[in-house]
Amino acid sequence: MSKQEILTASKPPEHNFDVEGIAPALIESPNWVCWVWSWTGKKWTKVPVTANGGSASTKDPTTWSDFATVLEAASRNGCGIGYVFNGDIVGIDLDDCRNPSTGYIDGWAQDIITLAATYTEVSPSGTGVKLFIRGEMPEKFDKQYDRPEGGSTEVYNTVRFFTVTGQRVQGTPDDVRERSRPLASILKLFKSWK
Repeated sequence: MSKQEILTASKPPEHNFDVEGIAPALIESPNWVCWVWSWTGKKWTKVPVTANGGSASTKDPTTWSDFATVLEAASRNGCGIGYVFNGDIVGIDLDDCRNPSTGYIDGWAQDIITLAATYTEVSPSGTGVKLFIRGEMPEKFDKQYDRPEGGSTEVYNTVRFFTVTGQRVQGTPDDVRERSRPLASILKLFKSWK
């Protein structure tokens, strides 16, 4: 099943996460929100909410919580958990690169995962992966890139949240790593797609 098929189905994917697999660097941070699926009329989207169920904002740290608070709220309310980027960690989202049935990751995405050598996990739809990496970012950079051959990427280090599943991609480190040089190479690769 493709990401598009999963996100336009009558029911959204489950809010599954594996606490044991989540990177310690993320757990130690106070940058956590819950999230819920919301139907736009065309597809399911992820909406951040506070541990109390109100609206969360990636621009307002007063709507974020520590991991334990968000985990308790997610368990109680049946929602997902998410990490808000606040400049200390970079998130790279590789879409449409993984077969949710077999776990096979397309070569182009596997090359990026191997180069980054940092904590990487499967997305909630099962069709993509998310990398969490430490490294210097240029002041201005494009946040979205589409591969000519198919598949797309998004890169964020502030004012955005990633859903967290804790379903670590086999063979990747169990924590977020400092990888400035590989990150620069990855961004250069993304720019070459334009």
